[in-house]
Amino acid sequence: MRLITIGACLVMLLAHLTALGLSDLSAMRSPISQLSRGAGGTLHTSGLIIFGLAHLTLAGYLARLKPPSFMWRTGVWITALNGIGVMAIAVYFSTASDEQLFGPNANDPLSVLASSVGIAMGFLIPGLKYLSSMATRFNALCLLIWLALIPVILLLDASWLGAYERIVGAVLISWVGGIALLTSRETAHTELSERT
Repeated sequence: MRLITIGACLVMLLAHLTALGLSDLSAMRSPISQLSRGAGGTLHTSGLIIFGLAHLTLAGYLARLKPPSFMWRTGVWITALNGIGVMAIAVYFSTASDEQLFGPNANDPLSVLASSVGIAMGFLIPGLKYLSSMATRFNALCLLIWLALIPVILLLDASWLGAYERIVGAVLISWVGGIALLTSRETAHTELSERT
């Protein structure tokens, strides 16, 4: 499942870059949602759905590692729900009317997902300490960047929205793929034996 998760993250990255290349949109100015309406729209939507599945496979993998913690189980469930959220956003990007997608509340689904991702990162901290010190540090770095990006949106000029969304997306892809890469049963057994 780890390899599927990492592969799905790479597919999302490739789908995004390809859809951007097929369009005449600006990576700096154009919101990510616009890629679902252009020449590579189907590819971009498919990439988002596959990325949603990456969350589900990550959650399934982490659930098998089972650190004894209510917080861990909650973080795993939130990660799975985030996967469903990403897939819902993929459908939203491709089917919403222009009034919805370019209106004042267009980013509400992304804001909900962003909050949920931050919560998942936080809830997984104690369990990751049990599994892997490297994964713990990586998760903490991603969470720190994630939290630092929150106030940036309040100061952001609209012409930089595309760049901002792509930075947030890059952090999320890195987090999902990185947690899958840095946690393993072997690492968990090694860390546990070093502590006992």
